[in-house]
Amino acid sequence: MRSRNQENVSRKSFVRDENGIPQAPPPFRLNIQHITSAIAHLGEIVGSSPVSIKAYLTRQFPNWTPSIFEVKHMLNKAVTAGRVDEKDNKFKINMAYYSPQQIRARILARRKQMQKRGRRRRRRRGRGRRRRRRRHGRKPRRIYRKSRFAKRHRKRRRR
Repeated sequence: MRSRNQENVSRKSFVRDENGIPQAPPPFRLNIQHITSAIAHLGEIVGSSPVSIKAYLTRQFPNWTPSIFEVKHMLNKAVTAGRVDEKDNKFKINMAYYSPQQIRARILARRKQMQKRGRRRRRRRGRGRRRRRRRHGRKPRRIYRKSRFAKRHRKRRRR
């Protein structure tokens, strides 16, 4: 199995870090280890789809893109070897084969996802009447800004 751009990657075009030291060349042969580590790092509860695994590997290795067929082929191999479990085209690592790094990666990935979820929720809040900000040089009225104290004043006005 050869990836599409294996031919045009010469020995010189390694990924270099900021000191110009060439990093190890990317793995042109996909193996089960790449697949399992990708699944662990994605850390999705239901399991990872082949497309997301491919995307992860593409991000991991800047000068190498595995084809989706390669990824699917390797996933099938991993399933046959019993390393990975499949449920309606989502793939999870078989618990018996977890390495400590993968467990750590999975915990971190879950934490990151939870943070993202929180961020999404936070962003939605407080969009109420705030939109009608300064139009044609008028000052925005105070109520447009939601403040911690607005509630208290509303209560006082009601009494």
